[in-house]
This record gives sequence, structure tokens and C-alpha cells, in this order.
Amino acid sequence: MPNLPFRVIGDEKKLTQILLNLLNNAVKFTDEGEVTLQVQVLKQNAQSIKCLFAVIDSGIGIAESDLSDIFEAFKQVGEKSRKIEGTGLGLAISYKLVQLMGGNLQVKSHIGQGSMFWFDLTLPLADDIQLNDFNNNKQLFSSHQIIGYQGKRQHILIVDDITGNRLVLTSLLTPLGFEIMEANDGRDTLEKIAGIRPDLIITDLIMPVMSGFEMMRTLRQDKNLHHLKVVSISASPDLKSEASRNEYKFDAALEKPIQLNKLFNALENQLNIKWIYDNNTNNISENDNEIFNGLLIPESEALALLYEWAQDGDFVKFNKKLDDLTIQYPLFVKKMRQMSQTYQDKEICQFINYCQQEKSWQ
Repeated sequence: MPNLPFRVIGDEKKLTQILLNLLNNAVKFTDEGEVTLQVQVLKQNAQSIKCLFAVIDSGIGIAESDLSDIFEAFKQVGEKSRKIEGTGLGLAISYKLVQLMGGNLQVKSHIGQGSMFWFDLTLPLADDIQLNDFNNNKQLFSSHQIIGYQGKRQHILIVDDITGNRLVLTSLLTPLGFEIMEANDGRDTLEKIAGIRPDLIITDLIMPVMSGFEMMRTLRQDKNLHHLKVVSISASPDLKSEASRNEYKFDAALEKPIQLNKLFNALENQLNIKWIYDNNTNNISENDNEIFNGLLIPESEALALLYEWAQDGDFVKFNKKLDDLTIQYPLFVKKMRQMSQTYQDKEICQFINYCQQEKSWQ
């Protein structure tokens, strides 16, 4: 559209991941007609612009009864013949990534008429000076990307009644070397830590069965558990203040949507760890010889599984497979973890294709 700005400042990787997931999903369920990506300006001033992003298809559509839980992890809707392989995580991950960017992913659909998925984002406009500053900061960040931490392996328990919320944190922290456990609510947490003591608990507050508040009271009153480190996550402004943290004795408090720098700072402070940074996080090199110099490549079966899970957005299975490959293929796993940390499924699939080709020559 002619009124779209030439440049904006935003998270390119997250936005690309979201749109690819939505487009892939639309193509999968559209045999005839078309799939359209629309970008429309809703509001603009001198500093920022509000844009609507919409993916529209003329496919088979979604039943109204399925719309309420379509963004839940592991939910698949539509004809059984369309549910080919995969776990239905693409929409759940897209939903959470849109939230992380400050938006809300929505859907409307009619059986036999197609579907529309849309969200809007407010993004800063970039003039040449701002863009240069942003690129410099981006380069500084990418050259110091966190890839792990020093010391013994840390165990983190993630507590949330929403599977997709747990999934996002699990997919983010597992590649960094954390051992992740999950719980559905406060009661489930107390049952699980009876036998295994996590180094840190990250918990939502408003949950059925037992809330985060009730769980905290129980923990702090138990002489064997009162020392556990607990970080709360809440969307309520009333629960972000110092007074609230002191009242419920949380060690740190994060707000939704979670900002990664604040999450990493909380982990660093509460676990007393030192991050390991990668000084060279570039994606696939243009020089194929440089890519595969000294790189041991896993067998084709393992590559095929990784490719499939990356396409599906199933980074839980993807990262667990990487754990199995770490000792034998350390450089390959390191490369994969760099890309999976920010859900770069397109780049991952491209790299695996290169690996498959290289494997055929070895």
C-alpha cells in the first residue's frame, strides 16, 4: 500500500515467525482460491505507526465451536485428513509471540468460506539516524547473544495453567541449558517439589485449583521449602509493586508480556549465574566451505525429524532431540540452538537442507 512507511523499528524475527506460521497454516487448509497477506495502516503520527497484519484464506474454514480454543497448544481443528503429522503448536506459538510484541492475535472463520487471522502492532518509525542507532544496537546485541551459563545445571519449574505459556518459556530456556519442569497450578507444584527441589520457580498467579498466592503462603510456611527462589509473572499492575512482592515474599516479579532482558536479569540475580555469550551468531554463511568446516552432521533420520518439528513449530521436541545429539555433534547443535532460541524455523529448515546436501557428499 502506498501509505506504508519505508522503515519501522521492530522485532523482525518474531514478526517473520508469526506471519510464516499463519501463512503456512492458511496454505495447508486451502485447496482452491487464494491466500492473502494484508498490511494496513490504522494510525500514524510523527513517532510511530499502528499497522494491521491479516492473513486471509478461502479455505475450508473453522467451525465456530473450535474457535474458542484454537490458540491452545496441541489443539488441531479441521478435517482429520488435514491433520498431517505435527502437534498443533504453530498457532499457539504465534499467539504468544504476538503478545510478546504487544498485540493480540484474533480469528474469524466460517465453514466453507475461509478464515482470517489478524493482529495490530504499534511500531516506532525510523528515520536514517534512528535506523543507524538501531542497527548499531542490534549488532551489539547479536554479537553478545546469550547461549548458555557457567556452572552446574540449573533446574527451573514453570507453573502456569495455560500450556502455551509454559511452552514459550520452555522453548526459550531449554536451549540455554536449563533443566525445565512444568506444573499446571499451585497444588501440582507442591506435589512435584516434594521429591525434586528446583533451583527456581517461575509462576503465574491467577490459576484454578490453587493460585500462585496460596502456593507461596504454603512454601514460605514450610521449613523445608521456604528458601526456594520464586519469580512471579502477572498482567495485573497491582501485583508489580515492591509492596506486593514483600507481602507475598516473591524474590522477583515480572510483568506480562515478558521482556526478555528482564527475565534474563531475574535469572542471573536469583540463580547467581554468569551468562555465556556468543561473539559470532551470524546465520548461514555464504561460503559453504566455511559452514561445514569441521562440522559433524547427524544422520539423515535425525535431520528429517528436526526439519519436521521446526516446520510444525514444535520446539519442545526439537530441543529435546538436540539434547540427544549434543555430545556427538556439538557444533551442529550449537548452530541449531542459536536459531531455535528465536524460533527461526525458516532458517533452520534452510540449514538442514544444506546439511542434507552436504551429507550426500560425505
